[in-house]
Amino acid sequence: MNKVFLCIFLMLGSLCLSVADSNASITDYAYKAKLSLSNDMLRRVELPNELLVSLARQDLGDVTIFDRNGAMMPTWVRPRQIEVLRKSLSLKFNAFTGSSTDTARQETVTVVRDKEGRVEAYSKDSRSQLADEVLNAYIVELPVDDSEIRIDELNIQWTQIPARRLLSVRIEASDDLSKWRVLRSRQNLAKFENDANANQRLKINTSKKYLRISLNEAVDKFEIHSVEGHYREVKKEAIDWFSLGPMTENVEDPGFLSFSLSQKVRQKGARFSFNQPNQLIKGDIYRKEPNHDRRKLRYGGIVQHNITPSDEIEKNEPLYLQGSSRALWWFKPDQAIQSMPMVDLKMPNYELLFLANGTGPYSIAWGNCEAGAPMNSLKNVVDKDKLQKSALPLVYMMNIENSGGVVRLSVQEGPPYLKWFFWSVLVVIVLLTGRMAVKLFKDLGKKGI
Repeated sequence: MNKVFLCIFLMLGSLCLSVADSNASITDYAYKAKLSLSNDMLRRVELPNELLVSLARQDLGDVTIFDRNGAMMPTWVRPRQIEVLRKSLSLKFNAFTGSSTDTARQETVTVVRDKEGRVEAYSKDSRSQLADEVLNAYIVELPVDDSEIRIDELNIQWTQIPARRLLSVRIEASDDLSKWRVLRSRQNLAKFENDANANQRLKINTSKKYLRISLNEAVDKFEIHSVEGHYREVKKEAIDWFSLGPMTENVEDPGFLSFSLSQKVRQKGARFSFNQPNQLIKGDIYRKEPNHDRRKLRYGGIVQHNITPSDEIEKNEPLYLQGSSRALWWFKPDQAIQSMPMVDLKMPNYELLFLANGTGPYSIAWGNCEAGAPMNSLKNVVDKDKLQKSALPLVYMMNIENSGGVVRLSVQEGPPYLKWFFWSVLVVIVLLTGRMAVKLFKDLGKKGI
């Protein structure tokens, strides 16, 4: 009996292995696109919205790279990295000359103490000097009104007589041109003998509106020709809106407009868009999940428009429509509409890194409901710190083509006879197992155990 059970079990396992494809091919994916050529081993491709909305898995496990021979390449899907750029702009500056009326009395007191801290003697020195020495100074205006720009470095170009190599300046900051805060009490500017006009970069760290650059020593001539400000520009996540097309009028329920959010990858926002300018629409949004009998109100009194924002008009705020990919959506406007609104989605930005260790050219394939979670086999191989500092070569997707077709996006039922065969084998195995258990129980009873 044990031999019969073993034979049936091996037959079932062989059958399962025969119907299961252990090596995925590019035809197992719904879509494919060839990639542009490159000589780099490690490459990067940005995943467009058209790809994201046609995936079968929410975790992006069904997007990969194949080489010309059909071999799958090591990959890593990650959020698109924020790019930091260095930019510069010319700053406004003006020469400023002080006057002798700025004089003030200053006293310097020197106190001498003994070992026990008692005062032995003191001396007082009074002298007249400029309270704010601003002779040969320049006022530089920083663009603090622009919240996106924070100047952290200056590039100054100047001439001086005599043409010494070092020139000591004082750098101060202020918001009102009356109270100054010292940033650098002594900053050396270096000029090389062969340079007609000297230039040097200076690091600064201030949120004030004005800078004052003044000399610490007298020279025959000091003239600034240009001041250039350098700053970091963080390229924020791109707002890539993807249009799902216009809503459709529901014939069965007049007054309701229907739309679908069938994408698997979770969107970061949604909005209604219009074909004509200065449109505004107000209404309620309903949702119905597959396991519910009726639709339910999810968002009431929402307002969407494409009117240019101003002091009186607020900007159009995105919607956050949460639900499963199989949910049905309706919008019921408060009043009759002139044109059918469209639904746009703000999709997250992803990129795919892959190791080109096969035979080119390479192709990207996506859309496979039977694919597992993303392997990201390349994630633990590359040096992530170096990836942050250097930009990987970017390759581009060519024309999108059908590979296995849209049938790969959903689970397809096999032939009914195959399903009945598996059930029959399962029933036989259960019966044989039960019979073996009964026989074993009787044998134990005869032996008195």
